[in-house]
Amino acid sequence: MSRDESPPGQAFRDASARLRAVLDASTDLLPASVLDDLRELVHYNESVIALENLCSHLHDDDVIVPADTVRAIRELAAALKVALGPWFEAIRTTP
Repeated sequence: MSRDESPPGQAFRDASARLRAVLDASTDLLPASVLDDLRELVHYNESVIALENLCSHLHDDDVIVPADTVRAIRELAAALKVALGPWFEAIRTTP
């Protein structure tokens, strides 16, 4: 491994930290109990499930999501190698 490469698992830990930040910034979007459940999943290294559940709640609850949050979710999905389903495209967003 070269000096510029991250150690194994570092990318996952970084993505998990970014996901926690997205959850912390989503207090106006979803109920606290939902966000607490998602944070617990991240805490137990289930960030992929937490991200999928976050997207599901945003879609199912018909939340209008800020464009920067949608962008952050797309970046997290790429980092965690999660395929966002067509339902993600249906999430309502601000311009």
